[in-house]
Amino acid sequence: MLAGCDGRGESSTAPPGAAERERPETRVKNRLPSRLNGLSRLCANAASSEIALPVRCPSWLPRGAWGGRALGGGGCDYLFELHRRSAGRGGPYHAFVGGRCGNFSLRTRSGRWPVKARRVSDLGLIGSKPQAPGEQGSYFAPARLRVLRTTKVADRAALLLVAEPFPAGGVHGGHIAVVWNQGGAGYALTLHFVDESTPDDLSENMVLRAAASMGQYADGEGR
Repeated sequence: MLAGCDGRGESSTAPPGAAERERPETRVKNRLPSRLNGLSRLCANAASSEIALPVRCPSWLPRGAWGGRALGGGGCDYLFELHRRSAGRGGPYHAFVGGRCGNFSLRTRSGRWPVKARRVSDLGLIGSKPQAPGEQGSYFAPARLRVLRTTKVADRAALLLVAEPFPAGGVHGGHIAVVWNQGGAGYALTLHFVDESTPDDLSENMVLRAAASMGQYADGEGR
């Protein structure tokens, strides 16, 4: 079960076709430094499972040791929750890294993403606004992410976003996020910062640098 962070894009989700699978060790796209050993193990475990997309993980995260756990995942997606030990002031302390089969729609409307929100294969990115008093039954009012700006990850179109605060923002509540498509799959990285006074340009640049380290390898490299 996904836990929220305190304080569904349009897509095709069909897995890649009948190509022969790579050996598991070739499906981790990048080598990680020793301070990210916990993340490295998560990536290797996901890559050795019956997963239908390349596993991309950041080779750079803000300084400090990061550890975490896999949340769900399976044949067509993976999502890792990471915590930074001794985050101190001003830096990120909570992160999510994930990928899924099929491209994200990068269309936006009225400064919000996605245009059509479904809680299917969205890596937990789409939160849900709470029910109003008196509302009954099954209810889903999507808490779309606010668009900060369009950008690039590995020379591919991307969106820099911020999620609604918890609880409406769900598991990514309050996080700065970047989403992009690469090799027929959608990828996301999000960071939550300890100190809300962290300058916007600094926090945004950290998110983009981490995402760039996920997308730096060519689609076919290492396969």
